[in-house]
Amino acid sequence: MLGVRLAVALLAGAPAALAGQVDSAPLHAVLANGYRFAYTDRGAGRPVVLVHGALTDYRFWAPVATSLADSFRVITLSRRYHYPNPWRPDDPPSGFETTAADLAAVIRALQLEHPVVVGHSWASLAVLQLALREPGRLGGIVLVNPVADSFIPEPAQRQAVSAARAAGYRDALARFDPQAPLPALARLLPAWFGPGARLESLEPGARERLIANAHTLPTAAAAEPRIPPQALERLGLPVLLLGGEAAPAEEVETVRGLAAVLPAARRELVPGGGRILPRSHPGAVVSVLREFMRSVAP
Repeated sequence: MLGVRLAVALLAGAPAALAGQVDSAPLHAVLANGYRFAYTDRGAGRPVVLVHGALTDYRFWAPVATSLADSFRVITLSRRYHYPNPWRPDDPPSGFETTAADLAAVIRALQLEHPVVVGHSWASLAVLQLALREPGRLGGIVLVNPVADSFIPEPAQRQAVSAARAAGYRDALARFDPQAPLPALARLLPAWFGPGARLESLEPGARERLIANAHTLPTAAAAEPRIPPQALERLGLPVLLLGGEAAPAEEVETVRGLAAVLPAARRELVPGGGRILPRSHPGAVVSVLREFMRSVAP
């Protein structure tokens, strides 16, 4: 933990218009896996690490982290290259394997004892990879709105979803310029939020996070790793699968498919919940996480 002085340096390198768009918790920084990561650290007790998905950052988790910190030590981390972390246009690509290695290094650097690691959407696969590579270091994992097309049970749906997702990213990447990434982001939004979706139609916090992280679009487009189902069947960690009943069909089916290969996993679907549960239903997420955290042995 490098403290407030380095946290201030992190913010000094961020765009001026976005510097105020930070979580109300103090911002810290840690050196891990050869990189400097911004994070917040609040509360005390059993550690839980909240990992954001694609094209966002640690601020995504603020509603959940604030409530959960009354019972646990809650760490929200900005992944490699995500606001306000260091990034240059010529930086090497970062995908699921790099993120899993980064998470393992951060856990070691912060000396966290058997944390529960929570991954949302894109990050769910990185958290799965982390669990497979270092199960003895974790207390459990939670996959919220997991995006893992290869686990959709029905082959035709699995292929259609995978092809549509790849086409959306391919279209966006064809227009991607790291120095001016917003036009590419605009091409991706309809694939994420439906026809006609525009930055202007999003709530201000989501819009600011997307703009701040638009340069990470190639990371979001990383190819999904192929995780053998047999490896997950042997995973001895407590696992919680958390989805929304009103999420797109492919996400509901992904949760069902993961539950089939993680027979000991607990599965929860939030009534009325969609694909961004930590923002749309933070109270329900906190309630389920509290119960899961308390059920996991230290």
